Amino acid sequence: MISHGLRERLDDLIRQPAAMFDIRMATGSAVASEGAGVLALGPEEMSSLSVRASDRRRRDFALGRLAARRAMQTFGKPPATVPRGRSGEPLWPDGLVGSITHSNDAAMSVIADRNECLGVGIDLEHRRPVDDIRDLVVFGPERDWLDSQDHANRDDR
Repeated sequence: MISHGLRERLDDLIRQPAAMFDIRMATGSAVASEGAGVLALGPEEMSSLSVRASDRRRRDFALGRLAARRAMQTFGKPPATVPRGRSGEPLWPDGLVGSITHSNDAAMSVIADRNECLGVGIDLEHRRPVDDIRDLVVFGPERDWLDSQDHANRDDR
């Protein structure tokens, strides 16, 4: 489960690379907890899921959409449905780009204004040394920024 402190830390880490490019971004998060209800999906979102989707897949999908709605609210936009496209990508409301990820009963979303950037990405992974994945996920100025960080904190960044 993601604690409140970890959520704030993740939000801070997301804002740092965005600040390098002067992009206004917003984040949202959601966590599954025993006995808590899960967001009701809109008809477009429900039709995005296969009738064979497992209960876990349905919960993960709903948590991701809840995180997306929270990100929209943080961004000052009304929360809206986010159906899936043909390739499984989120179909964002007009004017927004974003990403949704989920792992181990937690979900996060990040969004930005489509006029400010072409896209944004986010991924939750089990912690491992950054050098194991660096060449897959950071490029150009992001790599320079990461390399400038204190070595003891690089994995966190």
